[in-house]
Amino acid sequence: MPDRRDSYYWKAKENNYSSRAAFKLIDILNKFYLSIEERSILEIGSNPGGWAEVISMNNPSFHIAVDIKKEPSELPYIFIRGDISRDTTWDSIVSTLNENRIRTFDLILSDAMTNTSGNSDVDHSSSYLICKKIMEKGIPLLNRGGSVIVKQFQGDLTQSFIEDWSDYFRRATITKPASSRQASREIYIVFKSLV
Repeated sequence: MPDRRDSYYWKAKENNYSSRAAFKLIDILNKFYLSIEERSILEIGSNPGGWAEVISMNNPSFHIAVDIKKEPSELPYIFIRGDISRDTTWDSIVSTLNENRIRTFDLILSDAMTNTSGNSDVDHSSSYLICKKIMEKGIPLLNRGGSVIVKQFQGDLTQSFIEDWSDYFRRATITKPASSRQASREIYIVFKSLV
């Protein structure tokens, strides 16, 4: 088995982040001039916690983290255990917003991904379906001017996915952070400023 501990692995250890994923989020936020401070955040696919750590360090006003796995944490966010592809999970998100008298999110951030199968077409299709569900359910919960970041395995459906949702936003861009492994097909799609 190849050793996957590259410079970003060690950098995460040095900075006390749960994973290298922290640097992916930092890179994207800086590149697209997106702020977390005093913002309401929905974070999807929060395990193992690298993104949640970055978010918490930047003082959001409100932060819901969602993941299919249990995620015990001392970080100051509300955790919902659920499958983001299920409507019941979105019902829990809406209920939590209402309970906290929050109307909408400023940012929806997703690092969610199904377990990879080894088949690139299957993995791409699975990631596409997750992203599609996030856009369908998330956009109605997004502030005007709000932004969405989703992870996807790049493939045949990527361009049509961007075209389907780009009219809702002022800008739609594919990015691959430096901390992403170069051999990986993962990309992040940034939809900035809901119109």
